Amino acid sequence: ATMAAAMLQDTAAAVGRKLLMMLRTVLHAIFPAAWLQEIGTLYAIAAHPVRGETHKERLESFYTAQASGYDAFRKRLLQGREQMIQEVVDRADGGIWVDMGGGTAANLEMAGDCAVMSFAKVYIVDLCVPLLEVARQRCAERGW
Repeated sequence: ATMAAAMLQDTAAAVGRKLLMMLRTVLHAIFPAAWLQEIGTLYAIAAHPVRGETHKERLESFYTAQASGYDAFRKRLLQGREQMIQEVVDRADGGIWVDMGGGTAANLEMAGDCAVMSFAKVYIVDLCVPLLEVARQRCAERGW
C-alpha cells in the first residue's frame, strides 16, 4: 500500500508539473512578458512566504523570489528617481559614489557608463544578497 501511495503521489506531482507548464504556455501566449514578470513580482511581494530565523535570512527569503523583476517593477513606483540620479551625476565631479540600499545597482545604470567610470570608487551597500547578486551581474555585464 505504501508503494502504491508513493507511486500515486509521484504521478500527481508529475501531472501538477505538466499542468503548470501548460498554464505558463497559455499565459505567455496571452500576456506580454513584462506583465507576467510584474505578476510574478507582485506574487513574491504579497503572497510568497517569508522564512528564516534571522533578519538576514528573512530579507533574502523576501527578495530572492523578486530580485530578477525588482527594478522593472519599482521603476513605476519611484517616480522622479531617474531625474534625481541625473541631477546627482551632473553635480558630481568624480569622487566616490556610495549607494546605501543600492541593491541591484539600478542607480548606476541610470547614471550611465560615462558617469560610473568617472568616479574614483563606487560602493553599492545593501543587506540583501539576492539584490547584490543582480548588482554584481549588472556591473560585470557593463565592465564596471
